[in-house]
Amino acid sequence: MPSSETLHCGDDSGSLDARLGDALDAIRDAVLIVDANGALVDVNRAAEESYGYSRAELLRLNIRDMRAVEALGGLDQQLRAAIEGGVTFETRHVRKDGSTFPVEVSSSPFAGAVPGGVISVIRDVSRRKENEKLRANLLEQVSESNARFDGALTLLSSAVGAPTLPILLESTVTALSQVMGADGALFIVRDGDTMRVSAQTGSSGWAPVGLLLRHGEGFCGRVVEAGVPLYVADIQLSAAVRSEHRVAGLRSMFGVPVFVDDELFGVLECAWVDERPVDDAESSMVKLAAERIALAISGARMLERSRRGERLNAALIEASNRLSASFELGPALNDVLEIGCAALECDTALLGRAARGEWRVEHARGFDMPAEGLAFDERLLGAMSSERPFVFTRAEGQHEDWLSSRVGLVEAVVTPIPAHRGVGGALVFGRSDALHGFDDQATDFVHRLAQSVALSLANAAQFEAEHHIAETLQEALLLMPAAVPGLEYAHLYRSATLSTRVGGDFFDIFEMAEGRVGVLVGDVSGRGLEAAVLTSIIKDTIRAFAHDTPSPAAALERANITLGEAAKLPDFASVFYAVIDRTTGFLTYCNAGHPPAVVVAPTGEVRLLEGTSPIIGAFPDLSYVDCTVEIGVEDTVLLYTDGVTEARDLSGAFFAEERLVAMLSSSGGADVSVLPSAVFAAVMEFSQGRLTDDIALLAFRLSETLPTVR
Repeated sequence: MPSSETLHCGDDSGSLDARLGDALDAIRDAVLIVDANGALVDVNRAAEESYGYSRAELLRLNIRDMRAVEALGGLDQQLRAAIEGGVTFETRHVRKDGSTFPVEVSSSPFAGAVPGGVISVIRDVSRRKENEKLRANLLEQVSESNARFDGALTLLSSAVGAPTLPILLESTVTALSQVMGADGALFIVRDGDTMRVSAQTGSSGWAPVGLLLRHGEGFCGRVVEAGVPLYVADIQLSAAVRSEHRVAGLRSMFGVPVFVDDELFGVLECAWVDERPVDDAESSMVKLAAERIALAISGARMLERSRRGERLNAALIEASNRLSASFELGPALNDVLEIGCAALECDTALLGRAARGEWRVEHARGFDMPAEGLAFDERLLGAMSSERPFVFTRAEGQHEDWLSSRVGLVEAVVTPIPAHRGVGGALVFGRSDALHGFDDQATDFVHRLAQSVALSLANAAQFEAEHHIAETLQEALLLMPAAVPGLEYAHLYRSATLSTRVGGDFFDIFEMAEGRVGVLVGDVSGRGLEAAVLTSIIKDTIRAFAHDTPSPAAALERANITLGEAAKLPDFASVFYAVIDRTTGFLTYCNAGHPPAVVVAPTGEVRLLEGTSPIIGAFPDLSYVDCTVEIGVEDTVLLYTDGVTEARDLSGAFFAEERLVAMLSSSGGADVSVLPSAVFAAVMEFSQGRLTDDIALLAFRLSETLPTVR
């Protein structure tokens, strides 16, 4: 596994008091600075919020005023211990309104404020105490359960060890039915705006697998609304009774909601044909089992998503290889449709393009093309104005006349195939029977597959004019978002040759989960179309793995393995990949054999983010390392390729890293929007307008006000 290290660099600008105040206010916990007698000397904003006092009011208090009366004992000893070396303890503090709350206090000497001073970080542990109390009560109830319930936990725990999610759900309902002596049990999983029976044991007439329930409907809806275990002694007398309950002759019912990652995942239900009470011990036992199952479901979902991501990425690489292997695209496009159907578990695929002023289906799999051919529905084409795929389901009724009635699909994902100008075609993958829809992994796969198809179509259409194809491809490879909230950035790419404007240099910026942004610059060995295709594969591979992990090193390590084993790449690449957290300013990066990135402070101070990891694509089973630095809102980060530092003057001397650092030091605080152009101008002046390698530059800076992204 990749290791990580943290790098910290200070900033000599600004007064100590101002910097200290900013640092204290950045801490979410309350911070109190007191003198040797316990008088408050300084506080942060969080302290005002925690105690309900203004800053001026707090500075008139002594630490003794902050303590609850019952917690005053031992305060002098704790203060003395803090002065002598530091101490951590728990106590109770009091707010301005007189209410008390439990806190954890971490105190250390702080002579910088006053002689004998102490700085204390105060953390409100009310929620933790409440959780501990609830946990203790729950464990006490479970411990009081008899051996039968201990056996039930064992059975349910064994179900958690199932290798896949469907088997886990089936094992769970079987174990629940046996332990509770129920006549039937269900696992009902949330499916968009409905609930779907995903596992069942007992009477098939009650609720067969696949049965859809609307939210709020029946006993399941009651459990969802309650959000806690629910028992009904006689469902036949309840307003929640359904025809399935009457047919099966059910009477008592018990259900528990299952929350995975704080979101409703589904409901566990069991039922009896005779009235059967459920006591508190049984309810707590099943609830605890549901919580443990939820952890297993979360793990299973993550594992399935990771494996599915790897399968989809391998399929994308295979499709890209097929497309790039020959200019005879007809058979290759048929292969791509087959690969896509297998990867997405679809039975039908269509590829259409504009021909003689009309959009027509040119390639199909799983669909019998009529002799006269098939034209695309104009309304469907209108829905493809977006660059991203859209998902069709027959239940929603959109485009039913064509996708459903004409092609026979129940659910489908449709994506435009981009062209140099606008949309050049469309890809459709669908199913004649409903399965599980198309999630973000599926739509992202189809989107990237369409990009690969677009690349191949452009290459085949213009192979006689390679530089035109190359220019179109380079634009696609260097396509950047128009804006990313919380980030200012600018970029520049220049080719060393005019006849073929494609090299192996690339960059990328993309938003990720939880307020993070991925920033990528790389350099693939080689030149021309082969290098460009390789660049596309490498860039898409890294980006695919980037969405599964916040660690750049982990993403590059998995990309290196996949590229080495699946893509059989003939060349290699150096990569600088970083993830910046827009809410904290921390930048975590992995430098895989690439020139060091540069962090420029407004004072002109320059930091180099050196490389500690190997190149990718050359050898499998290599380890990669994460490093972390903190980036201020006025700091500028510059990423570049070696065409900058390896530019030569007429004497053969290199521009070199030293000249780059000197130039950036003298331009501290430069506008991000002009920095890439300024660096390129300096290189061109040094080399007298002659480039020996392509140049890619990407500069970025956090916005003045960081957005709160959750």
